[in-house]
Amino acid sequence: MPFLPAHDGAPDDDMDGRLICLFCFAFSGALKSAEGTGLDGRSPLQTHVHGALAALISEVDSAMFCGEETAERLQDINWVAPLACRHAQIISDAMRLSPVFPARFGSLFSSREKLDRFISIHEDTILTFLEHTRGQNEWGVKVFFDRSKMLDSMTAAALKEQEADLPKSPGARYLHEQRIRHGLEKRVDARARTMRIAIADALEIHASESGERKITRGEGAEEGRTLIANLAYLVPGASLEAFHEEETRLNAEYATEGIVLETTGPWPPYSFTPPIGDEAVRENADRE
Repeated sequence: MPFLPAHDGAPDDDMDGRLICLFCFAFSGALKSAEGTGLDGRSPLQTHVHGALAALISEVDSAMFCGEETAERLQDINWVAPLACRHAQIISDAMRLSPVFPARFGSLFSSREKLDRFISIHEDTILTFLEHTRGQNEWGVKVFFDRSKMLDSMTAAALKEQEADLPKSPGARYLHEQRIRHGLEKRVDARARTMRIAIADALEIHASESGERKITRGEGAEEGRTLIANLAYLVPGASLEAFHEEETRLNAEYATEGIVLETTGPWPPYSFTPPIGDEAVRENADRE
């Protein structure tokens, strides 16, 4: 499905052909001012205060996201990627000052009045989320699986169990080992799934929430690995050390079986942000 930005129409007359780009919401008491520039690298970041909330915004030329060439431009990864990265960096910078409610890339408004109207509708949801995520950050954990290495480990374990009964002849022993290996091939994927569940459960103990991100097909293939889990955890600051210690322990425990965990973060709580506005409509439509 092609990406299209969410916006509420053409710029109002007093916006002089510009739109308001929303990056995130935060507590107004914590995010009192903004430094730096927005997506275009020229327009300054601003805070738009609405009661207890501050919207981190900047202006953009409407031509960036509107017009006949919009759909084609948004399919160009070389155009989209730098802007999306800039959007994410702005949110990450704001996260250092306050809990944040991230807006998706390309959330546009035609006037401050319409932004205020949007905030008024969703204010309770946003404030509840900010309170819930106070003192917490998202951490991502990717679980990679080396099928050949796991099969080697399983074969070695099976041979050790049968050591006393193994053929003495090198040739016969080799054929026996190959039969065992062939028989275990069908059990490798099940073994990997069992480990994946155990890893997810062990890390979840140290998080207030957990979820799964989309798995990118082919990720890790160049190293001979398969991505079998792309996990997300909302981790309180008080549990962060224990979370990392558990990740280190799991990596050590499963390394010989071809399982590797790669952790990234801290991130804004993207995976746990409730849908609002158009996103909520789309999510409900998908469920139906």
